[in-house]
Amino acid sequence: MSKIIDAIKETLLPSIPHLSEDDAKDPRLVAQAVEALKEILEVRLGQRGDKLDQSPTWRDLYNNGTIDVIIKGAVLSNAGTNTELPTTGTVNNSVVPPAPTGLSVNAAYTDINISWDAPSYSNHNYTEIWRCDSDDIGQASFLGTATSQVYSDSVGYAETKYYWIRFVSKSDIVGVYNATSGTSGTTAANVAAVLTSLNETITHSSLATTLLATINTTFTQTSAPTAKPDGRSLVAGDTWYDSNDKNKLYRYNGSSWADVRDTDIAQAISDAGTAQSTADGKVEFYYQSTAPTGLVAADVGDLWIDTGDDNKLHRWQDVSGTYGWADIQDTGIGTAISAASTAQSTADGKITTFYQAAQPTAQSTGDFWVDTDDGDKIYRYSGSSWAALALANEAYVGTEITEQVGYCEFTATSGGVKNIATAYTNKTACEAATSGTGTYAWKDEPFAALDNMVSTTAGGLVASAQESMTSVAGLEAQYSVKLDSNGYVAGFGLSSTTSSDTTNGNFSEFNVNADRFAIVHPSNNGVTSPFVVDGSNVYMEAAFIKDASITQAKIGTLNANAITATSLSSFTANLGTVTAGKMQNADASFVVDMTNKTIYIQ
Repeated sequence: MSKIIDAIKETLLPSIPHLSEDDAKDPRLVAQAVEALKEILEVRLGQRGDKLDQSPTWRDLYNNGTIDVIIKGAVLSNAGTNTELPTTGTVNNSVVPPAPTGLSVNAAYTDINISWDAPSYSNHNYTEIWRCDSDDIGQASFLGTATSQVYSDSVGYAETKYYWIRFVSKSDIVGVYNATSGTSGTTAANVAAVLTSLNETITHSSLATTLLATINTTFTQTSAPTAKPDGRSLVAGDTWYDSNDKNKLYRYNGSSWADVRDTDIAQAISDAGTAQSTADGKVEFYYQSTAPTGLVAADVGDLWIDTGDDNKLHRWQDVSGTYGWADIQDTGIGTAISAASTAQSTADGKITTFYQAAQPTAQSTGDFWVDTDDGDKIYRYSGSSWAALALANEAYVGTEITEQVGYCEFTATSGGVKNIATAYTNKTACEAATSGTGTYAWKDEPFAALDNMVSTTAGGLVASAQESMTSVAGLEAQYSVKLDSNGYVAGFGLSSTTSSDTTNGNFSEFNVNADRFAIVHPSNNGVTSPFVVDGSNVYMEAAFIKDASITQAKIGTLNANAITATSLSSFTANLGTVTAGKMQNADASFVVDMTNKTIYIQ
């Protein structure tokens, strides 16, 4: 009796559900009944459970000598020594189950659906599913078992899990895992919660506040305004000029009109008083050859013109801690006299201009030479040598026009897309430029550009805002706004150009360079963001799509009039009517042939 492994553990059999005529029309109830029958047959045939629960046949009883068989009056006696129940070859099977194959992890909205290939060995009992928050099989924990090839794990929103599986045989021998590295799945983000958070962040940002704020109104009237001309309420920042009080200026602070000139007027009155006080003081002028005496600190500002020293001007002031007369024009007069002397000397000298091909012998500093053999290039004698002057002649002007009038065009090798290369502003630099992704060419065509920029600098940090507009040869126009905060650039641009890639030869585009792009909609004194692009993710409050192609979708609830699918995997289903030719399990050991009204169990 060594092959009977457990005499106490009895295999429990399921009850066979009763099916009414209506129940028999429900495939789910039929499947449950068939599964119960299948389990009972497998236990009784010794294919499942403990072998003591196997039902012996008359042949089994005859073979082990328990009974004799009477055939046509003759008694066949078989009192052999075999006292064991027959086996099917699966009891105490010590073969280690193979590694599972085909593990597939597909994340849905809040659930992760797991499936794998059917076991390829005959002694299979069930499959263990293991899970971990990271790709570390050593930290994985046991999740559950499955007798089929599918398992569903409910984990919630925005969760990433790693999975492993292994087979367990009917002999309770555990097999190896499918792989060392886990297979991961990530459920969908809670879009409603994300949008709520984004709305909170966006609508309280400085940019949103600026965009949502109404434009202030300026009133000029005799009485205090109580509302805007269109009936809307006043807002902080509105201004009112009281035309009945010399256009006195008021600003609305959110609850009342405040006089915004009180402080200015007080300051002006104070300044006027100071000016009057200064005007009331006496500034004495002295016009004599000797220094005036008897002055004190209160006489600061008095002036003395020294008639004995070419009317030199002095002022009474604090001179290094002691009051005295200070010269106030010496340096300026000295400089003026020196400049006048130089001018006179220059005027007295003779400047000679030479007009010849060979270098002349200068007569004095300042002489000019027009080199007729070098495009009338002009030189000036410095006192020791001839120095070329940067004066524009006809040839030079013509060269500069050719060099700078036009623009540099970059043509990408891939796709042939053309753009203006603003880094190269003249013909020489443009034609010398090289790139591994395209070519540069100078275009001598009409080009107009306008840039407006503001910038601030503080503590080595620089923030700039630039508005740019360009127009090229009547063929292309571009408008852009860029913000550069210490090298971190954001902005948007709109362009219209000709393109050979379109049927009508025209192409326009609007691009946004930003970490987050949102459409802010004012609603009931609040704001919502029905559409947000945050990094590489797009969030929408509601969407109406006529035709969508989706590689992989995670859907919480799906309400549909019709679903057509090549392959459909489901763990639970509440179906009214199922029209099908055949239903079967993965290894075809259980088949319901609806066409032929037949059930096959292997």
